[in-house]
Amino acid sequence: MGTKAFNSKVLKEESRPSIVQRMENQERQKKFEQKQKEVEKEIRQEQREALKQGIRPKFVTNKEKSLRMAEDEWALIPDQHQRTIVHIDVDCFYAQVEMVRDPSLRDKPLGIKQKNLMVTSNYVARSMGVKKSMWIKDAVKILPNLVFVDGSDLTHYRQFSTEISAVAQSFTPNVERLGLDENYVDITDIVGDYISPEYSAIEGHVFGDKEEDRKVLGDPCGCGCLQRLTAGSHLAKKIRQQILETTGITCCAGVAHNKLLAKLVSGYYKPNQQTVVFPWQAHDVMESLKQARSIPGIGSTTFKILEDLNISTVQELQNASLSTLHTRFDEETSKRLKDLSYGIDEGLVRKSGKPQSIGLEDAFKKTSKQKSWDLTSQTHQPAKGRLKQKVKERKPQRLKPKALLNLM
Repeated sequence: MGTKAFNSKVLKEESRPSIVQRMENQERQKKFEQKQKEVEKEIRQEQREALKQGIRPKFVTNKEKSLRMAEDEWALIPDQHQRTIVHIDVDCFYAQVEMVRDPSLRDKPLGIKQKNLMVTSNYVARSMGVKKSMWIKDAVKILPNLVFVDGSDLTHYRQFSTEISAVAQSFTPNVERLGLDENYVDITDIVGDYISPEYSAIEGHVFGDKEEDRKVLGDPCGCGCLQRLTAGSHLAKKIRQQILETTGITCCAGVAHNKLLAKLVSGYYKPNQQTVVFPWQAHDVMESLKQARSIPGIGSTTFKILEDLNISTVQELQNASLSTLHTRFDEETSKRLKDLSYGIDEGLVRKSGKPQSIGLEDAFKKTSKQKSWDLTSQTHQPAKGRLKQKVKERKPQRLKPKALLNLM
């Protein structure tokens, strides 16, 4: 008798709150009410202390009470586990493209250069001590026989990137491109077809690869996320395999119930591997990061502000009060930062649409006016050629350029 996959109707039935979930919600409600009483008691104590000192007690607004209450909100409101998200990350993308175009480079230490910088390298070079984003002069000191390919012209990289995204889109239209070498794929709508005894074992790694995580009996959460993410690991492998067969490019993948965790674990095992992380492992994932700057969504500007608040580690961000964050961020951003520190991310996978514009830019070292003019004269014609090529590449996507800027 053949294996019968569960359909979406059955999946919805499994996704309904279980008895365990209802008990957890009741427990959260009790904690919320307890916190409410603690806040009221804290406010009364502050007012009594003020009276003892002959100071007029401060009137505490409802907004301030809400902020104090919200300090534990992320721990009281359950993260939703209904989605299944795959983050696809191409292994050393530029280097792989060059190795596919010229297979003789596969076994050689390879670096991709742009001006004086080696932007990436293949794993052969990395195994010999050469890291990505090194100055060329430093890379050559470490590995004199390093082979360089000029990566200034992105034409081939864009073509491969488009093909990779197209493969993902052949499984589901819910694909969001991030730069040239990353894609989010929301497989929530199709993962139900893979929930069956045939796909009951996890494909690839589990975050941490603890034996107890690989032999989970039943769903600790009770919402069905164990089955969905396990099935999602098989779908992630199919996507990666199809990308390899179509383009010759290998990828890593992360499978999780939200974008944040999927991205964080996708590169945990490299190259050409994948990792699943379950909701109950979110704390371990975030604890492994140490620095808050390592959290996707926290850029250099935001991190600088956090440092001004004496917050630099993930744990410090977790322990920071919302009222403290609210001194430098608006209420929505403060809440999101706290959510991210706990591995909570409700951000949607947004389908990448057609580009609204196409541009090209370059940067040069600071120099004299005459040299600047000479550089401009030397580079503007090649730049125009590359820009025209980008427009041609977009024609299959029905881009309708109005005009092409004539550079001076």
